[in-house]
Amino acid sequence: MLLKPDAVQRGLVGEIVRRHDFLVPESLIRGILQGLLEDVKQQYKGKLPPQFDSEKFYQENRAYAVYQAKWALIREEIIQAENISAGDQDLLELAERESAKIGIDKERLITYYKSSDQIKDRLVSDKLIAFLLEKSKIKEVERQEIAE
Repeated sequence: MLLKPDAVQRGLVGEIVRRHDFLVPESLIRGILQGLLEDVKQQYKGKLPPQFDSEKFYQENRAYAVYQAKWALIREEIIQAENISAGDQDLLELAERESAKIGIDKERLITYYKSSDQIKDRLVSDKLIAFLLEKSKIKEVERQEIAE
């Protein structure tokens, strides 16, 4: 069975986070939890349901927030150490790939991409994952069923 690219990426990131044990600033964890809570609010038209228990929500999602915070910090360190960035050539290549797909003129896309931190961040993330995959030795193993 071949692994899907997103499963490989999740596994790689998970292993990197697992191998780097450090304390994460509480403010970063709270920020992530607050963002998750805002996502819940958006699902309910800007308000939390009347019986919603925010403390329970924070407790249940704390491990996930710690994981996300660790990955964010590790990610930034690797990007800096390896000088990974998105330049004009990257934006041009992306615009060339996407202009025909979405039916927008390449020059308009380039102008938009140059002004979009979100697009640049996506390109940097893609380059980071490509770098990590290139440097990794990934071994696919058969999944073992757990006997009851």
